[in-house]
Amino acid sequence: MYSRSEKYLLTQEFWTTFGKWSTTKRKRLGLREKWLLNKTGVRGIRFRFSVERKQPGVHMDITEKFNDNRTALLEKIVALKSVFVEAVAAEIIWDLENPLQDSPLLTIQTNGLTPMNKENWPAIFKFFYTNMLALEMVFEEYKDYLEG
Repeated sequence: MYSRSEKYLLTQEFWTTFGKWSTTKRKRLGLREKWLLNKTGVRGIRFRFSVERKQPGVHMDITEKFNDNRTALLEKIVALKSVFVEAVAAEIIWDLENPLQDSPLLTIQTNGLTPMNKENWPAIFKFFYTNMLALEMVFEEYKDYLEG
């Protein structure tokens, strides 16, 4: 078991190492250095990484506060559901039943890997990179549709 401070430092090291690793890899492919995440350019949509409870995940959230706008975004994303499924190699968990809650709309996760074990880091990094890149590619292709 780790103390709270040890866990914090290891988690901080995990995210710093992933940031450097992914930036280098993205540069080599001619992509922008930073992930879209909160700066998608479409109001109410964000992407994020998580490493909670041995389930590293990549998520897309609808953060729009106004119900009409949330509903419109949800309808557009549902219309693109097959495109997302085709682009992402892993299984996508959709939360279409509670789109007005504060839970992710789309989740891609892998079980049993924890950042508390450095031996898992390469697998988690690859999982994050592959799946977020696929989401970003779909998003970039359909950004105009989602904005409109």
